[in-house]
Amino acid sequence: MRTFIFILLISIMPITALAQRGASFQGGAPSHGMQGNGSSPVQFSPEAFNNMLEQFIKNEADLTQQECNEFFPIMHEMFAKKREIQHKIFLNIRKGHTATTEAEYERLINEITGLEIEDKRIEQIYYKKFHKVLSWRKIHKVRGALDRFYREALRKFTPHPQRPSNENPWQGGNNRRK
Repeated sequence: MRTFIFILLISIMPITALAQRGASFQGGAPSHGMQGNGSSPVQFSPEAFNNMLEQFIKNEADLTQQECNEFFPIMHEMFAKKREIQHKIFLNIRKGHTATTEAEYERLINEITGLEIEDKRIEQIYYKKFHKVLSWRKIHKVRGALDRFYREALRKFTPHPQRPSNENPWQGGNNRRK
């Protein structure tokens, strides 16, 4: 469950960054904000992103067209509710920059953790809604597909032209575990 939240948070970051940078996810690969001769920025398309997400999930979870027609509206409804909660969490984190007392920090931490619990309750409710349309096995496949899609999207949206493919940027330089 924590992994799913982490992946969801990670998935929101590229969308926000691309909207600000003007990158595109159309045509299967992001253009990192430039098109053609590099002079005109391309806008991010949420519709194209959602279409790619849905197609990826459909293929990875072996969903039929009828399952897709019933499942994806429910999934997007869940994502919308989770985005609202994530926005509230973000606002509380920002309030931490101006907090001055321990009591203010305690209140912020309690509010943030309460929102995280609410986020998980929404997931739990929606998984039961998903089960009205999909088997638990397919729901599990959907979760795995979401995880893979967001990891791949994050890789595509993060420009690192000089990094060798075997270097892990999170560990810095050549300090890789062996």
